[in-house]
Amino acid sequence: MKEVPYGRELRQAFRFFDGLRERPKVTVFGSARLPPDSPAFRQAVEFGREMALLGWFVVTGAGEGVMEAAHLGAGREHSIGVNILLPFEQPDNTVMAGSPRLIHTKYFFTRKLLLLKESSGIALFRRGMISPEDLSLFRITTGAGEAVQEIRRYYRVFHRARYVGKDLVIRVRRPLDRGEIGSLNDSFRDLLEGGTFRQTRALPEEADDLDAADLSRIVFHFNCRSFGRLRQLIDFLNGV
Repeated sequence: MKEVPYGRELRQAFRFFDGLRERPKVTVFGSARLPPDSPAFRQAVEFGREMALLGWFVVTGAGEGVMEAAHLGAGREHSIGVNILLPFEQPDNTVMAGSPRLIHTKYFFTRKLLLLKESSGIALFRRGMISPEDLSLFRITTGAGEAVQEIRRYYRVFHRARYVGKDLVIRVRRPLDRGEIGSLNDSFRDLLEGGTFRQTRALPEEADDLDAADLSRIVFHFNCRSFGRLRQLIDFLNGV
């Protein structure tokens, strides 16, 4: 059986951490775009310094901003970096560049797993760094019944989403009329990397998933960034 690529990456990553388990670790999450004069940057420096004095490793995604700040405070000898290989971002920060305690992953899944699995604590520097539309990615409910209804509403029209080539394909439980497709193109054009929203039947590339072959599809070239807005689009579909 051929090994999936991320299986090999996981094994290598686990071996990387095997020699680092003698000390506790805390993972710091925060924006890569905060400048050194921002309050969060200064707090991250102080936090990293204090944790290193306690004998902890400080783990971050090894980028700039808050991640670099936490490593500046901890110092190179007390820092671990788990960066991601991307064509447009992100460079290793000045503390971790060339460090033997820096690892690069190809898959976001591997990176997120390592940042959480290997740490005994997590510090989030998030205040004011979440886009308003990203608040749509979660719901806070006050009871079990409300939570159940939220899940039921989510699948009222929306069925499932998957990528086919560069396009995101959203399956819907009922076809949209021309006016509803027009509303998508008017209200959610910021989600498009190019082209328009279009409605189709099952695509030839979906032949491996025959259980939903009769459902309509909304197909578009998603910009792969605006996931909060994507959730708002799904909420729109469920309300039409």
